Amino acid sequence: YTSNYSNMSAQASLLAGFSFSQLSMGMPQPPPPWILEFVYMTLTATAIGLELATILCSTFLCVWGPGLALKGPEGNRDIHKAVLALKDYQPIIFSYFLGGWLCYFIAAVIQLWIYFTWHVAFIVTCPMLLFVVLVVYYSGWLTLQFYIPADKEVMGNIDALHVYDYIPDLDRTVALEVEKLSADDMKPSDIEGW
Repeated sequence: YTSNYSNMSAQASLLAGFSFSQLSMGMPQPPPPWILEFVYMTLTATAIGLELATILCSTFLCVWGPGLALKGPEGNRDIHKAVLALKDYQPIIFSYFLGGWLCYFIAAVIQLWIYFTWHVAFIVTCPMLLFVVLVVYYSGWLTLQFYIPADKEVMGNIDALHVYDYIPDLDRTVALEVEKLSADDMKPSDIEGW
């Protein structure tokens, strides 16, 4: 899961940079119709927001997921909790990523109508819209091809190791036991080596 999040984060940062360059371009003179400019700016800002949400959430999940799995106080149960959290957030983050890509691409088509004459914009819009439709179609088709229903998923848990799920973290258990002993109750004979 973490490699999926890393890949989405890298691609989202690229798209966020492209969207920001769209946002920072000045409007041509004479200015375009206000509705065209409004839709263009809204889609561009939405693309930046969705891609930044993808980057932020992916980064958090890539850092905190393995951290919980390796350092969680509940031992083996925290590994399962981390894997389930990474699994549960993947469709949400992927939808942010695809939504940002779609907003960016539609904003790029509208940008054609703002900066170029209508006949040039029309000629370029046709293949670009065809490309958007094909990408959306194939994204949906591939998602359905690789979709696994929840009742048929294999999570990678080894059933024979479930007996270890209730063994707490050794370091934490020892630290809690030491905290329970107060300085008044401890005698030098209780400490090993005295």
